[in-house]
Parts: sequence; C-alpha cells; structure tokens
Amino acid sequence: SVFAKNSLLSSLDNLRFNFGLRNENYQQDYQQTYLKAGGPLKSGSNEYERLIKKGGLSYEYTKDHVLWFGMADGWLVPGASTNATATYPNYAVTPESSVTKQLGLRGYFRDAKLSYDVAAYETNIDNYIANVLCSDNPSACPGWAALRPSQTKTAASFSSNPGSVTARGFETSLAYQPHELVKFGVAHTLTFNKWDEYNSGATKLQGVTSATSPKHHVNGRVTLYPIPKWSIEFESDYISRYYTNVQNTDTYQRPMLFNLRSSYTWKDLTFTVQAMNLLNTKYASRVTADAANVKNYQTLAGTGDGPFSFRAGIQYQF
Repeated sequence: SVFAKNSLLSSLDNLRFNFGLRNENYQQDYQQTYLKAGGPLKSGSNEYERLIKKGGLSYEYTKDHVLWFGMADGWLVPGASTNATATYPNYAVTPESSVTKQLGLRGYFRDAKLSYDVAAYETNIDNYIANVLCSDNPSACPGWAALRPSQTKTAASFSSNPGSVTARGFETSLAYQPHELVKFGVAHTLTFNKWDEYNSGATKLQGVTSATSPKHHVNGRVTLYPIPKWSIEFESDYISRYYTNVQNTDTYQRPMLFNLRSSYTWKDLTFTVQAMNLLNTKYASRVTADAANVKNYQTLAGTGDGPFSFRAGIQYQF
C-alpha cells in the first residue's frame, strides 16, 4: 500500500519546494557635462523593468544529508557609470539576461565531525556586459588611435555587450574539526567560462575562454582555538594561471598568498589583528592584456593587495 510506513508518500515529508517572484524596476537620470575624448555630450534617462523568477527543491534523503536543485532568472542593469562616462561614450549598453541551474549535495557526518557542500552549476548569459579594449574596436573610442603609446592607451576601454557567455563549474567546500582546539577547512572552485560568441568591431571570436577567469581557485584554512573565545586562523589562497585577453594569447599566474588572522572576545569587546601577505609577495589582483600581449596590472579596491600589512581593531557590541 502507498500509505504504508516507508512508502513513497511518507518519504515526501523530507521534500521541500520553493518558488519566488520579484519585479525589479530601475530608473536612471543622468547629465553628462564632460567627455575627455571629445564627441557629443548626451544627457538622458533609462528605465529597465523585469520579472525575476526562481525556484527549486531540496530532499533530505537521510538525516543531515540534503540533495538540492535550483533554477533562477537573472539580469544585470548597466549602471550610470557605464551609460555615462568621462572617457568614451557608452550609449547603447543593454541589460544582461541569464538563466542559472544548480545541483548540489550538502551534509554533515556527525561521528566524523566532517561537513561538506558540493554543487555543480551552469549559467547562460546573453548581452554580457564587458569592458572592451579600445584596441579591439578603435572606432568606438574617439581619438584613441591618435594617442601616444602608453599604459593609459593600453588599458583604455569602454563598456559594451560584445556577446554571450556560458559559465560552468563545480564548487566544493569541506570542514573538519577533529578536536575542539583545531578546525580545518578547504574550498575549491573549478570553472569553465567561455564566450559563445564575441563580436566587437573587427574582433570576432567563438569558444574562447573568458579573460581573467582562472580555472582553479583553492582556499585553505587552519583555525586554532587555544582558549574559549580566542581564534587564530592561518589562510592560504591559490588561483591557477589565467588568460589576460579575450584572444587567449597571454596569461598571468598570481603567486600563492598567505594570511594570518586572530580575534578574541571579552564581554562586549572583540579584539582583532590581521597580518596580510605574510611573505610580502609581489602580485596584482587582476591583470589584463591587449591583442599584442601588452599587460596592464590592476589592483582591486578593498582587497588589501600589496605588500605585507598589519592591522588591529576593537569592536564593541552595544
């Protein structure tokens, strides 16, 4: 009988569905008063609206272990800094649209004190918004060709919708705490990000790997708890060699980085110290290149990239 114990209906008690709708409306008004590269000024407004849908299900097939699936719409509206720029005009940028599918497994082995979270994903993005180098499409950058060779000319770009992208990958996270005094954690991301088509000026490509998209990213952490409310964390971070240009003719390998963090909580106070880039390694957070393989080294605000640095802080909870 389908109503018997351990039947299909009773097993559905561990099955959960979720579905959501969200209507988004963006209105932009901008006045452009200066255009460094010359050309006509343009002031105006844009309005974007879309109904976003997402849904999924999860099934706890055994205690503490869950199989889940999710699917969602997505979009990215070009910001005002994209549509109105002080360098080169970007008047025709349209929103990205995407569909993401995810399948994952997460759980916890209580006896072994081991937790895991594994997921596979695929995202298909149309009208991908990207920074296109002026060297790939000089006609979109007034006056660029007349500039003298320099780092500024190499890095000059404009925002555009050069094509569509498919991003696939696997994400894995493991945590193991064999004793209350120590905990180990590791996370790995494996990505395959490809341009289905890339079309900007005379640059027309298919099936190339997205620039600045490393195939592997591994982050490992060891956390010690010498006494209650005191933690000391040692972190290592590795990313694999990646292409720096859309032509896939140049690469960059960022060195492995090591950081140390510690915090101690006493009553309503939390004391923190951080030692970043312990080996004082020289690196750039992001490196791009033009079709001639001339590199442009960049830093990312807020990431703390740079030489060895030491920070300390106090936080009070009211």
